[in-house]
This record gives sequence, C-alpha cells and structure tokens, in this order.
Amino acid sequence: MLAVIWLATPSTASAQVGLLVGLNSANLKIDPEEAVKPDSRTGFVAGLSFNVPVQDIFSVELDALFAQKGAKFSEGGDIFKVKLNYVDIPVLGRVNLPGSGPVGVHLLVGPSFNFKVSEKFDPDEGNVEDQVEKMETTLVIGGGVHVSRFRIDLRYGLGLSNIEKDSGSDKVTNRVFSILVGI
Repeated sequence: MLAVIWLATPSTASAQVGLLVGLNSANLKIDPEEAVKPDSRTGFVAGLSFNVPVQDIFSVELDALFAQKGAKFSEGGDIFKVKLNYVDIPVLGRVNLPGSGPVGVHLLVGPSFNFKVSEKFDPDEGNVEDQVEKMETTLVIGGGVHVSRFRIDLRYGLGLSNIEKDSGSDKVTNRVFSILVGI
C-alpha cells in the first residue's frame, strides 16, 4: 500500500529539456550467421532529451535522436557498407541513484521506437532500394554519470525486430553501442 502511495505522489522537481550528442558504434546481427561477418560502423547521434521526474529517484526520459547505424562487410579485399539513418524515440525509465551533492549516477532501461530516414549501400547496387523495414524496435539498457546538468551516458541498443524486408528465414537486427554527452 505504501509503495502505491509513493509511486502515485509526484516529485516536486520539474521536467527538464536537454541536448544529447555522441557517437554510435553500430553493427548488424544476422541470424543464421553468414560466412562473412559484419564489422561495426561508427556514426553520429544527436537530439533532444525530455526528462519528467516521477519521484526523487525515478523519472521517465523521452528522447528524439537522429542516429547513424549500419555495418561494414569485408570479403576478398572488397568493402561493402550498409548505411542506415534513423530517428530514434527511446522511452526510458531512469533511476537516479543517490549521490553526494550535484554528482550522481543514473540507470536507463526501456524500449526505443526507431524510424528509418534513409538507407544506402556502398558501393551502390544500382536501383536496389527499400530493403530495410521503415520501423524497428530495440531494447535500450544503459547508465551514466551526471554532474549538475552535465551528463555522460553509455547505452546499448539490442534490436528486437527484423529490419530486412523479404528476408525469408534470415533475421537481421541492429546492435548499437552509444556514448552520449549532454546538458
């Protein structure tokens, strides 16, 4: 009963809007495994963060991020790149662990709904387009350190949905490690 009252009582802190900028190290998980394994692709990630406190230690964070993902494949000296751009909308539960003064640690977990903005294959495969689904869902797990309004986050996005159209029995999902700094 006390837990229900505690969760239903709003925090006195106000919502915060911030900016996040960072790097993604993205890769594709192909199941069943192919003979040629993909290498990671480094890309840019940036956007807005909206954090709504529910309690002193718990808040809900909603982000809107532009994120570059994809992978590289190397075979016989040839390099093939898959360049995917998304708008990611993570909806994260944020647990703010008690710290001393303005310094604290936070944990993040929740789903992310990601909408494909563009796809490109390098070298270009001619008129082959629209091989990647328009939307994907990922599970985001991470954490970070915040000092006053400045923060550093480490996040891992585990793709839950198959992004390859007409894949038959193959399943292709995104795997993304991100480091973000923000205010």
